[in-house]
Amino acid sequence: METMIEKIKENKIVVVLVAIILVLALSVVMPMLMPDKETTQDEFLETPVTQETTTTEVSGSETLTQEVTIDLKGAVVKEGVYQMPSGSRINDLIEKAGGFLETADKKSINLAEKLIDEQVVYVASQGENISVITPEKKENTEEKVNLNTASLEELQGLSGIGQKRAQDILDYRETNGSFSSLEELKNVSGIGEKMFDKLKEEVSLD
Repeated sequence: METMIEKIKENKIVVVLVAIILVLALSVVMPMLMPDKETTQDEFLETPVTQETTTTEVSGSETLTQEVTIDLKGAVVKEGVYQMPSGSRINDLIEKAGGFLETADKKSINLAEKLIDEQVVYVASQGENISVITPEKKENTEEKVNLNTASLEELQGLSGIGQKRAQDILDYRETNGSFSSLEELKNVSGIGEKMFDKLKEEVSLD
């Protein structure tokens, strides 16, 4: 035992060098074991950002989702009132109603036409001799509705205007006086830019 202690004292420098080498080796090896934990922490921090983005996208799609109410009549399997997503075509409505009857005159209707809220869609039977009605042409031949003198019933005849919206127009006119410009119609509750673009071709001030 004493001989071993004497040898250690004699080789003190060697022992110190070995200790230093061990410390340096550990300082190199230990950091190599750490990246897995750091990576996990980074991934954890990034996860909420992805979730927030997804939530925003879902909320946006829900906000954009709207429906129109359509009264379908004539030679279809199931007549009735249908709720359809905004932007749907008559073809979508016919499919939802079960399709045409065998007696339907498919040439009497424009399947590519977009649906409008409170619209009546009529599918003629063969032999009725009803030609396709193009909404744009029909509007051009109709007399425009005077915003300053129109009744509740006349206002309800406008595209996308139901009883409540028509009453809102009358209430606005009663509170603020006669309309001085067509653009003023956008001040009425529920009438935005898109609806105004449809209405401006159907209304007038005199």
